[in-house]
Amino acid sequence: MTKEDVLIQIQDIFKLVLKKVDVALTEHSTFGDVAGWDSLNHMIIMSEIEKHFKIKFNFREVLKLKNIGDVCNAVLAKIE
Repeated sequence: MTKEDVLIQIQDIFKLVLKKVDVALTEHSTFGDVAGWDSLNHMIIMSEIEKHFKIKFNFREVLKLKNIGDVCNAVLAKIE
């Protein structure tokens, strides 16, 4: 699986959680770039990412994630 594949799947998770079809993510997207991506939705999104990819993040790992590129890299590291 490529980073682009992961990004597309994460974008779909964002659309589902945020209930918005116009979510467009890049590797550089952060909290401030996506309307509705607040701390509560972040935890829901991370939970959905864990379920989707059948992986688990610990608290420290989640705290290190600063943008979508970091999330994609973390997912790839867990599934490889």
